[in-house]
Amino acid sequence: MFTIRLTWPAGRYHATPWGKHVNEGQVEWPPSPWRLLRALLATGFNKHHWAEVPASARSLIEKLAATWPSFQLPAGQLGHTRHYMPYVEGKKQNTTKVIDTFVRLEKTTDAMLIRYPVDLDASETQLLEQLLADLAYLGRAESWVTGELVTMQQNQETDRPWCSPCQNANGPRMQPGFEQVPVLGALQPDQYLHWREQAITQHWQQAQQELEQIAENKGKKNSKAQLTKARQKVEAAYPQDLLACLLQDTADFQQHGWSQPPGTQYQLYLRPTGALENKPPRPARYRTQLQPVEAALINLASDTNRPGATLPSYYRSLPQNDLLHAAIISQLDKVKSDNEKSNCPVLTGKDDQNQVLLHQHQHAHYLPLDLDQDNRLDHILIYAPMMLDHKAQRAIMRVQRTWTKGQDKPIVVTCVGFGSLEQMRSQIKDKNNHPVPILCHAQTWVSHTPFVPVRYIKKSGKNSLENQVRTELQCRRMSNGQPFPEPTKIQLLPKNELIERKLLRFVHTRTKQGKQPPVNCAFGLRICFDKPVCGPIALGYASHYGMGLFAPDQT
Repeated sequence: MFTIRLTWPAGRYHATPWGKHVNEGQVEWPPSPWRLLRALLATGFNKHHWAEVPASARSLIEKLAATWPSFQLPAGQLGHTRHYMPYVEGKKQNTTKVIDTFVRLEKTTDAMLIRYPVDLDASETQLLEQLLADLAYLGRAESWVTGELVTMQQNQETDRPWCSPCQNANGPRMQPGFEQVPVLGALQPDQYLHWREQAITQHWQQAQQELEQIAENKGKKNSKAQLTKARQKVEAAYPQDLLACLLQDTADFQQHGWSQPPGTQYQLYLRPTGALENKPPRPARYRTQLQPVEAALINLASDTNRPGATLPSYYRSLPQNDLLHAAIISQLDKVKSDNEKSNCPVLTGKDDQNQVLLHQHQHAHYLPLDLDQDNRLDHILIYAPMMLDHKAQRAIMRVQRTWTKGQDKPIVVTCVGFGSLEQMRSQIKDKNNHPVPILCHAQTWVSHTPFVPVRYIKKSGKNSLENQVRTELQCRRMSNGQPFPEPTKIQLLPKNELIERKLLRFVHTRTKQGKQPPVNCAFGLRICFDKPVCGPIALGYASHYGMGLFAPDQT
């Protein structure tokens, strides 16, 4: 006696009983011994590369086929999905409804135990262990399964009753708390050979009578070659032995008109009542709170066949970030609960009284990314030192599209995921598998997008260009929470370097509806520190929307 342990990692078991249409909504539960035997043979050919069934496998299969196992079923519920599959009829394309019924297990760790009352020798036991370890699925291909042969010490039985055959000499009788279900199994090898001989004899007698009648109607006699060919055709419908039955393709059964596979028989089992419940679906429950995170990665994609054709230019990062910000803000009313206010300080930068937050620059920054390096804006990293709360995360996830200038098709917006800035720094790579520059560590930084002053520039004093930069650094903190060190040098980039870095191409002001900078001018800067600091560094006007970004100076 030995026990097989099966678990379904996906928590679903898909298998339609033989003789049932898929739309009848029936599931084979417990799995039939016939299905398990065919799965073991298929694993041998697919994973062990058998050219033919080895002697040890033949002996193993014949022993398993000669007995009926008992099952201890995990708790499961009946469920289904509906699909409308396309098919072509003439010149028209129609759809037909297909119901995919399955058993949904309450826990993916719940195991089914299958106990066979038969003894195996050492080679058969070793082979069965290997086949179970390599078993990929049982039933349809989406029924992923893991199997193992367990010993008495490993056997973790529960208090669930066993599902056992009820019509053999030693089996239990019908009793309260159980229901009868038919289960498809195999005939014993010698029983099949005896049945095959009788079936071929009966079939051949009928075929002979039909041939004689046809020949008599034509006034001829059947030749020996005709009779031999007819005899071979009759025998072809009956596989040579039980193993050949198990290896037969389902299409072959249908071709020969079998309503039940040859070599099989049905056995009534006593299945515990309620082992397969059909419960109504429970309403979806959403998490009331999501854990605060530092950052969210947004992907922008085009639905056209021309890759990148409708993606916005990277140099339009400011207006595109404005549009994305407005789209996210528009979702706040839809994600708030009944007792919440629609305002979200981490996204708006204002408190519930519509006042600017005192801890400046801790709310969301929209950092533009060009991971494909084609001068197109394909990702946006939303980074908030004060953390994106549950309301902000749900608003971000709800945005599905945005628009760009000069295109009539929308840009598809997808939230790739949430996480800490350190996770984003380590996982976001460009097409050459290099880290994103604006998130790196460096001692010298240079403008990645133009720096736009927030006040009128004076030749000297606190409003000089250099002092405005120093003030911007003082009121911000690095991503690790530490204040920026005092820069040792702030250098204005010459015009030729502005052109080389393409900083003059950027749109650095908003439309008339948006807040304008005091002076319509933009600069490129190089900032040096006495020790490496970690990015991102975003300074000046519209720094929360992609302006004033710095990257490590590679020169």
